[in-house]
Amino acid sequence: MAKLREAEVSNLLDREAIRDIIARYNDAIWRDDIGAVVNLFAEDGIMEAANGPLAGKPAVGHEQLHAFYVAGVKRMTPRPFPHHHVIELQSGGRATGRCYVELRSSVDYSWIGAVVYNDEYLKVGDTWKIRRRNARLQNVDDVSVRENLT
Repeated sequence: MAKLREAEVSNLLDREAIRDIIARYNDAIWRDDIGAVVNLFAEDGIMEAANGPLAGKPAVGHEQLHAFYVAGVKRMTPRPFPHHHVIELQSGGRATGRCYVELRSSVDYSWIGAVVYNDEYLKVGDTWKIRRRNARLQNVDDVSVRENLT
């Protein structure tokens, strides 16, 4: 019974740590703190934009991630409003998740659209990191962004 309770507590702590990554990610985007965003990724972390104005070759590693996020914040000036975050714990310090987010422009908080993130997480030592993040824009109302959807 004690082993079962220990496993349950460990799973709860892992889920909370992963939720914290995404909360910090959204907070850093709000503050335009690209360094903080990049530090949430593993050293060889990957960001992919499946469609939209930032679609293209995935950003791999902290240097490319930094350039990707600088371009994204400049282009879209996003302010995320997260709605749901589903986490699936796996063995070996790995997990996957989906996060559903409403995006608004920081200029006037007009609607940009919604994005679904499909994530992979990796436990590095005692710290969870984003291993891979794939973003797909949906329900876009901003014409300049909608024109770039594929």
